[in-house]
Amino acid sequence: TEQHLLAGDQMFSRGVRQAKEALAPKRGLLSLKAQLRFHPQNAYTTVPAFKLALIPGAGSAWTELDTTVTGEFVPGRKRGQFQTITGAVLDADVPAARIGQATAPVGVVLDGKELARAVVDFGRLD
Repeated sequence: TEQHLLAGDQMFSRGVRQAKEALAPKRGLLSLKAQLRFHPQNAYTTVPAFKLALIPGAGSAWTELDTTVTGEFVPGRKRGQFQTITGAVLDADVPAARIGQATAPVGVVLDGKELARAVVDFGRLD
């Protein structure tokens, strides 16, 4: 709905059928999203290749997910000028059956190294 409204499609939010059709490709998938904020004095010149990752079972290693990384920049600069990178949004879709009703760590990794983690009880999600 957000994407349609941002594109100016005001009629989209009024139809359940339209929403079901738009969500059909995501059926059976769990969408994970992380929003990163960088220190104001960061030295990144490009957005690093962060990945979302799961630890599927006790004693397992991180399993990196196919992650879309979208950089966030200081607004108001023209394209081509140096832009300060303020953060990034990470998105990944995982088959829900792969996780099930388990409690599992979800993490952010860079070059195979864990940067952050949160334990999520997937059994409590709708």
